[in-house]
Amino acid sequence: FLFRWTQKDIDFDTTQNLEKEALELNIDFYFERTVVIIKCSAKKLLDLRLEQDNFHLNRSVNTQVLICKDLSTVKKCINFAHNHNYRVGVGSTTKNIGKSFYEAQTVIKISTLLDKDYIYYREVKFIQQLLTSDLADKTLVEKFSMLDNTESGTDLLNTLLTYLKNSGNMNKTASDLHIHRNTLLYRLSKIHNLIGLNPHKFTDLFQLFLTLLTYLNHKNPQLKIH
Repeated sequence: FLFRWTQKDIDFDTTQNLEKEALELNIDFYFERTVVIIKCSAKKLLDLRLEQDNFHLNRSVNTQVLICKDLSTVKKCINFAHNHNYRVGVGSTTKNIGKSFYEAQTVIKISTLLDKDYIYYREVKFIQQLLTSDLADKTLVEKFSMLDNTESGTDLLNTLLTYLKNSGNMNKTASDLHIHRNTLLYRLSKIHNLIGLNPHKFTDLFQLFLTLLTYLNHKNPQLKIH
């Protein structure tokens, strides 16, 4: 029941069947709930004590799905994940459990893709829209692919990703990469020369962001955003 309840696109007949099963299980099918996904094993989740009317689905070996009845339970799940350094994603609060599950799953995927700890779907919604828009220049994506096939190119892409995650903050980027600021300037200049886009110009940086997102999305099919 829980597995089918978390499906994003279900037809009318399936919805009717789920509603009947929910009634038999004494579950309010149309009560608004929030889906939280925590990346850990079911065994690790035993420490998280959930109250009645919250549901747990062991979706895979390291993916635990919590269907939460209130925001205090959501907060409890987030705190649990943070205290144990587990990745966590939170969907919207809605009657549509499949939609909330899809959103929480999208948070996990984008957090993993960009190696950044997002929590709520609203934080990644725009990124998801970019990834599903097909706006990226395919020629630039191909350049990124060729770059990533060389050791120095991989360093450049990692530098660009870190620079983007730090919103263009030079000092923070250099610190995170454990390099001198001048080395960072050199790498950004090299990206400019190789790709033809200047990381110090806003419009060019946005194009670099979109291209890198698209490239990473294609490179990691298990994380692919649809």
